[in-house]
Amino acid sequence: MKKSVVIFFLLLPLSWAFAQNLKPYVIGFETTEPVAVIQQKVTTLLDQNGMKVIGQYQPANDKNRAVIVFTSSELENSIKKIGGLTGFAAVLRVGITNENGKTVVSYTNPQYWGCLLQSRF
Repeated sequence: MKKSVVIFFLLLPLSWAFAQNLKPYVIGFETTEPVAVIQQKVTTLLDQNGMKVIGQYQPANDKNRAVIVFTSSELENSIKKIGGLTGFAAVLRVGITNENGKTVVSYTNPQYWGCLLQSRF
């Protein structure tokens, strides 16, 4: 994981020009399970894979929506090395929504946000 985070940030200067073709969020999967069940499963999987869940909330207090906010020590360390105004890049989010009977799980696209970061600074 550490190598992939470092490689990601090393490739940012090369990939910022492609940001227009990227989307800020990626759909991970769809299921028919309820939002609360998927929220628990995703949280458990993040924990089991070395990620630190640092927050969860329901936008608009809607039981059909959930957001999980997470980071990792590798990501935090990489951001510290870059410094400046890059702190927002230290966390990623998973969105869970119920849409037309399907529960959709999406997540922030690190490549998109990295390109955005690169183009701003």
